[in-house]
Amino acid sequence: MDVRVFQRKQTKRETACNINNGGCSHLCLLRPNGVSCACPTGILLKSDKLTCRRRPLQSLLIADRENVRQMSLDMPYMVDVVLPMPYHQIVVALDADSITGDIYLADNAEHVIRRCAFDGSNSRTIISAAINTVEGIALDTTGRKMYWTDLKRQSVEVSELDGSNRRVLFTDLHKPRGIVTHYPSGKLFWADWGLPGIEVSDMDGNGRKLFVTSDIAWPNGLAVDWTKRELFWTDAKTNSIQAIGIDGRNRRTVIRDAPHPYGVTLLGSYIYWTDWETKSVNRTRKTGTNYNTTIRGGLPAVMDIKASPGPPVVKNECGSDNGKCSHLCLRNPEGISCACPTGLIVKDNRHCVDQPMNYVIFAGLRTIGRISLDTEPLWDVPLDVPHIHHPAIVDYYRKEDLLFFTDLKFDSIRVVSLKNLSHPWTLLSDGLNTPDGLAVDWIAGNLYWNDAGRKVIEVAKVDGSCRKIIVSTDLVEPRAIAVFPEEGFLFWTDWGNKSKIERSFLDGTGRKILFDHEIGWPNGLTIDYDMKRIYWNDALKDTIKSSDLDGENEVLLVPKVVHPFGLTLLGDYIYWTDWEQMTIERANKLSGSNRQVIRSHIEGIMEVKAVSSAGQTGWNVCADRNGGCTHLCLYHPQGVRCACPDRPDSRRCSDRPVIKVSPTGSPHHAMFSTTMASAKKGPRGDPPGLIPLLVALVVVAILAVASMVAVVVWWKYKEKTKMVEGPNGGALTYTNPTYSASNSDVNTDRKPFTWRRLHHDANHQGRMFDEKGEVAALISEGSSVEHESPPPTPPTRTDSVT
Repeated sequence: MDVRVFQRKQTKRETACNINNGGCSHLCLLRPNGVSCACPTGILLKSDKLTCRRRPLQSLLIADRENVRQMSLDMPYMVDVVLPMPYHQIVVALDADSITGDIYLADNAEHVIRRCAFDGSNSRTIISAAINTVEGIALDTTGRKMYWTDLKRQSVEVSELDGSNRRVLFTDLHKPRGIVTHYPSGKLFWADWGLPGIEVSDMDGNGRKLFVTSDIAWPNGLAVDWTKRELFWTDAKTNSIQAIGIDGRNRRTVIRDAPHPYGVTLLGSYIYWTDWETKSVNRTRKTGTNYNTTIRGGLPAVMDIKASPGPPVVKNECGSDNGKCSHLCLRNPEGISCACPTGLIVKDNRHCVDQPMNYVIFAGLRTIGRISLDTEPLWDVPLDVPHIHHPAIVDYYRKEDLLFFTDLKFDSIRVVSLKNLSHPWTLLSDGLNTPDGLAVDWIAGNLYWNDAGRKVIEVAKVDGSCRKIIVSTDLVEPRAIAVFPEEGFLFWTDWGNKSKIERSFLDGTGRKILFDHEIGWPNGLTIDYDMKRIYWNDALKDTIKSSDLDGENEVLLVPKVVHPFGLTLLGDYIYWTDWEQMTIERANKLSGSNRQVIRSHIEGIMEVKAVSSAGQTGWNVCADRNGGCTHLCLYHPQGVRCACPDRPDSRRCSDRPVIKVSPTGSPHHAMFSTTMASAKKGPRGDPPGLIPLLVALVVVAILAVASMVAVVVWWKYKEKTKMVEGPNGGALTYTNPTYSASNSDVNTDRKPFTWRRLHHDANHQGRMFDEKGEVAALISEGSSVEHESPPPTPPTRTDSVT
């Protein structure tokens, strides 16, 4: 026990430490003849005996699952401290920047790579998407690059130190583990349990070959001795630490009978390693001895280990101008090479294109990603769109290079420019309940969406103005939506009590049910604009089908699809997402053959949309000065339909064109052609006389009759049109037979639902979602159909470190 004495009347005495902390930068300690300055554990005083160094001169960084420990090697004693970082769950791999002291670490529970200062402060996430189970991190301190292995994605990637310009180097690995670079030779080494063995390549990804394949079983950590040009590795199966020259010669065993070695690092004359079985950090001389020292025990979750400072910084071959590369400048044995981020093509050996020509965009948990179809491999690259939670639906507007998307966390439609991903903005949110589908009419510049909560289909300009409901009856749970602007068609799927696929004109009129039999949960919907066919997938029937635009000539294209959701088409292929498999797949659009999984392990995968530089073509009258409309131009095969927003704005609105436009092409094309043809006739053209006069009279008569007919038609139409006064003058309303603003079927008070998680069982056709931890059956309002109790949500899979 202990005893302390408290004396209330004890007088306070001034000491040397009370004045400017005794001149000390950290701790001021009293002594009989003055004061002495002291530093935090493991930190040395500078030569002035007053100021502490910023960090240890030499130290070890130890990944201990939930913590990162720092063990100073500057002191006569060895003790570690836990760096004050944000909470981590499974820290497996780490490395340190020899120049800045910054620490890079992977958290495999959060699926991120973070960077923080040497003291644990200023932590920030630099990789948060398209990443799963990082087993090794290697910093190229000289070239300012970061390399890492991903066990689940079976890959090796490289990026800048801030996580930008990501490039995948290899995608066909088995079970990759540790990774290390050697800048002077331009070599990259990594271990793979699946071979088992160690591979080597140039640091730019070229020259890949097997390096060690014999007498090796479970290779884990790797380290390179830059002085001796030796590669060291741990092998948990053979219970050893071995070394070999980076030229592949002079292999030797450094440590035998190590119970379960994992991480390994080098500093000075010593080799340090972690051991899973003994739960310890150990060291011995690099030359190999029988005398091994345990310098820290009692670490039940010890993982990786790295020495600081790491390898020396040498001359950067990329120089101060990044090797004249527009993006990545990577080391190789002969010098450097310029490389592009994954999916981009290099134009002139130094500069990369800004975007792929053909690609698909997908939405998933915490990410909007892109898969370029221009290059191999077909690999997902996250787009750095901030402030997203779980994007669900996406569509693209090529003219303005805009990406529209919805997010399951927010009942809103958002948009971001693909030229500036850092500044997304909310386009529409007022009155939205559950926006499920998005479709851009790129000719008229309109955006269509359905709202499953309010049971409506709406349209607005792509800038969010002129919002109008065009379908509000006989909708139960509208899901996917697609437009064919040149034909004037709108298609959508409905998950109602009797699921169906419908078609209408772009103004919501002319509705036609295409399918309402042999259809279960129609999720994805897309259009082949060249062959004029629609495609849809069915998450209950587990199929992908196709038909013409009238619902005829139906074809079963792909059977046995586990749980399809999004669907799109580009070139010869259809692409779809699968919830259960967490994949993006494709198949031939005509036969369903050549089925291929192009990406897997995409958590929370939702919608997918194809983008092509040659896409979104075609013409209709809305392309010419908005079809002459003041607000919305909704193309109809029988002519333009002008429409007014449900909420009038400050402009006077008309439900008919206010200026004349050509119905067949360029508005001035016919007049221009006639004028030019006449101008080309010289004085020896058609002889003057009676024929030209008769032609002129006929033309005048036709124009007069046409004018009279136009007046009569206008007068009759005027009688049927109601004038409604807006805030700044009259506004003509657009009469839509399928919509009335007072329609009682539109229930705006309905509680919104989302697809937090959707499952189905072959023996149970009830739909369900997981909202705030509760599983509830989605039963349509007013339905008398009895549903069975939904099955429980499957347990979440957890991936353990192997």
